[in-house]
Amino acid sequence: MLTFYVSKVMGRDPVIDRYPPRSTENHRYQEALSYLVYAYQSNTTLLTKGPRRGVKESVIALYRRKCLLELNAKAASLFETNDDHSVTEGINVMNELIIPCIHLIINNDISKDDLDAIEIMRKHWCSYLGQDIAENLQLCLGEFLPRLLDPSAEIIVLKEPPTIRPNSPYDLCSRFAAVMESIQGISAVTVK
Repeated sequence: MLTFYVSKVMGRDPVIDRYPPRSTENHRYQEALSYLVYAYQSNTTLLTKGPRRGVKESVIALYRRKCLLELNAKAASLFETNDDHSVTEGINVMNELIIPCIHLIINNDISKDDLDAIEIMRKHWCSYLGQDIAENLQLCLGEFLPRLLDPSAEIIVLKEPPTIRPNSPYDLCSRFAAVMESIQGISAVTVK
């Protein structure tokens, strides 16, 4: 179920993942990442109450890692355009989502896969230091690169994901009632 939800939020087919990301997917990845960070934290809390209270942490961590890498690639491509608006958008993605998420991952138990993904992102941004880039890009890089490399320098707070409206047609209770009706042919649950 989590795989299906994440694939729908991210705009990808859960089985076939061979299409390149569309430009409209950037927002979906941003939304998915904030949900996945909070899902991971909530799941960790549930697992402290018992091993069957949550899902495997590795499942949520996998999709969180995929979102991080996709958003990092998108932020880097925006940074490389040298267009002021695009550079600002790329830096905002780094400052508001990627860097806080990296800090949260590092402050918790970090897996080898998470560490590898973080190192890939860091190496990518550090590779710009050896290139001949515009002065405005050097300034932007100088502002956020220390935050990317040193997680202990400041307190990081990730924005909470948007709340799901309880009266949404995609409400869990409504979906359950619809499934029960289709299975039994009668209304098993009354949803008000």
